[in-house]
Amino acid sequence: MFTKDGILKIIIESGSKGTTRSEIYKKKTKEKEIVNTIVQSLVDEGKVIEKGKRLFAKEKLQELPVKGSTTKEEFAKLKDFIEFKTIVEKKLQEIDELRGLLYQLKNEIDRAYDYINDVFIYLKEPSHKKVGNIDVESLRMIYDNLNAIHNFGDSVPIPIFKDEVKKQFDISDEEIDKILLDLDNKEIIYLQTLDNPKDFSDSNRGIKFEGRILYFITWMKREY
Repeated sequence: MFTKDGILKIIIESGSKGTTRSEIYKKKTKEKEIVNTIVQSLVDEGKVIEKGKRLFAKEKLQELPVKGSTTKEEFAKLKDFIEFKTIVEKKLQEIDELRGLLYQLKNEIDRAYDYINDVFIYLKEPSHKKVGNIDVESLRMIYDNLNAIHNFGDSVPIPIFKDEVKKQFDISDEEIDKILLDLDNKEIIYLQTLDNPKDFSDSNRGIKFEGRILYFITWMKREY
């Protein structure tokens, strides 16, 4: 019957060539499940590394005797190589994660740059005044700014959007509601229904429409 020490010894004695689970239990198929369980335990404990379908010893390679012409120096080299490979793989994973964060940061910087650029154009344009009639581009700039600052994921809450619009324009909530419903009808924006209004304390400031409460804005069309 196979034991953990016995299987570990077999794997160590396999040297740099390694061995497989089937080579361990050979024709003793009844022992297959036991071998698989013990091998998995050795892998979990960090004593064995499984590369492909081959098993290699990782820890305490010099403590057990080996067969054949394989030397302790070869075992030490194998151990160093496996440890080095593990470190490299971990660093590559960290690099991939960092690359993803940099890509996300770049997108946020690009959006912030576009917004700042739009603001300068907006400030230079004399026709933009705080009046009841608001052009679509001004609303889009407010939407993009809120999205960039708060990371709403392209679903900006209508109450927050209204507050920001009213900071820049002399306009009521009701007038903003009419404008947003018109833009939704033209498929420039998409107004999302709030499934459970009780989850949001300011849901009463959403748009009440046909028995529903519209609470989120998603900008759909960038060219008009």
